[in-house]
Amino acid sequence: MLADANGLSGNETLVAGTTLRVPNKATNVRNTSETYRPYDPGKGLGNTSSTLPEAPPPPERGGCGGLGQMLAVVVGVAVTVWTSDAASALLGSEILGWAVADALGSVAGQVTAMATGAQDKFSWTGVALAAVESGITAGLSQATTLGTTLVQTFGKTVSQVALGAMQSVATQGIGVEF
Repeated sequence: MLADANGLSGNETLVAGTTLRVPNKATNVRNTSETYRPYDPGKGLGNTSSTLPEAPPPPERGGCGGLGQMLAVVVGVAVTVWTSDAASALLGSEILGWAVADALGSVAGQVTAMATGAQDKFSWTGVALAAVESGITAGLSQATTLGTTLVQTFGKTVSQVALGAMQSVATQGIGVEF
């Protein structure tokens, strides 16, 4: 009706600012058993089904999977244990020796993990946290007054749990800052 009232064929592109005449024509609409439809609020909302695109598959990683991770842990622990005595003797401090040995173990473990495809990139933060954690653990275990008091009060197992909790709190606090 709008196209007929304005002489349009329906293929024209309307330009902004064009004035259109709206015809004054009423249609006779009656609700009958064939035309009447009750109100359906569900149709007012439209399609409510999920239309999220399908997630792409995860990238394929080569490597050894779980075996690579286990190998990285074994290499890291072996390097830490193997270098701890030498580092302690060289530095003249068991605390510093364990910190350096664990940093070296972290480096070796991460390099192994990257070589097996279990880790994407090297983390210097991981190396620093390993050194700090070992230093704190060695320092707490050498705090004889604290350790003796805990053992005498709670027994050996509970004292080891308490020292582990103190070490965990300290290293997690430092880890948050990194």
